[in-house]
Amino acid sequence: MLFFTTKPVRMGTGFGFGVSYFIITENHNGEMTVESSPGAGAKFIINLPIYGGGLQD
Repeated sequence: MLFFTTKPVRMGTGFGFGVSYFIITENHNGEMTVESSPGAGAKFIINLPIYGGGLQD
């Protein structure tokens, strides 16, 4: 997945989605996708696995 920004130079770091994608996919074994249409915005979809057994003490 490729992330980019439309912000002007020096207006934000551009790391937000890249860091989020890494945490979701690498740290939590999940998936992150995006659906977008010009003029209609974007929808980000995050899927995380559910592990049985409940929380650990």
